[in-house]
Amino acid sequence: MLIGKTGRAVLAAVALFALAGCATQRVERAGQVADAGVAFADAVPAVIDESFVLSVAANSAVLATAHPGLTPERRQADLMAHDQALRDQLPILHDLKNHARLLRSYFIALGAIARSDAPAGISAATGKIVSELSNAGVNLSAKQVGGVAISDVIQPAIDFAVATYQNAVLSNELKERGHAIERELELQRAALALLGEQMQADGEARIEHELRKPVFTEYVSAAPLPSDWTARRVAAFQQTVDLESLDNAAAAAEKLHTSWIAFAENRLDEADLLQLLKDVEELVIQADQMQSHG
Repeated sequence: MLIGKTGRAVLAAVALFALAGCATQRVERAGQVADAGVAFADAVPAVIDESFVLSVAANSAVLATAHPGLTPERRQADLMAHDQALRDQLPILHDLKNHARLLRSYFIALGAIARSDAPAGISAATGKIVSELSNAGVNLSAKQVGGVAISDVIQPAIDFAVATYQNAVLSNELKERGHAIERELELQRAALALLGEQMQADGEARIEHELRKPVFTEYVSAAPLPSDWTARRVAAFQQTVDLESLDNAAAAAEKLHTSWIAFAENRLDEADLLQLLKDVEELVIQADQMQSHG
């Protein structure tokens, strides 16, 4: 499902509320943070899918480079081994998507609480969501991305005091589950950071095998150099890895994490809120573009 137009519309509306001066026209801060959280969680799966596409492309470039010099038996063995390594990545990416889905469910419930249209029993519902989210987080944190355990890059828990809001249900929610959500947002940030490092490595491998190695091989061979050899060599050095999607996801995850703490302490100002909305909107636009081209 494409999220871009819907996500941008929601974030644009929230931004207008954030700038409005009249209290009666403003959505409570919790509702604004909740909308940003939903939009962020909606966009994350597209970034995860893009990371896997890049992994397969980089891996295929490595295989293609080695292909001419191998026996049929060795080609079969190598392809099977590489295919298995890629398949091993899929459960990790699935777990990360599931974690984002549960975060989305929580932020939807938080938005209902903030706007005072929460159904009866909302506290029990959010408790169930957070319990599932925490279990998914424990499972996800034990996984590895690029050979590094996600748990190894999770920052220590931040000690923050939850403020008292006029909305009693919201205050109770934050006191009961505010710190648990901080941990899950930090887990998302850490996982996306590792995914970015893996994408960087995969992108560099693809450039190396598709652009740089052919130029090198042509030079050291006895055959005459192709007429475009110099131009292709320049292009090989100029080529860089485009990680705009992961950069946007990392920025949004970082800002959502810090904004959540500031919101829980009732010190999230308009400037920080608008920066959060901007970071999430850029991620939403990027995710929409990736889905449109997929």
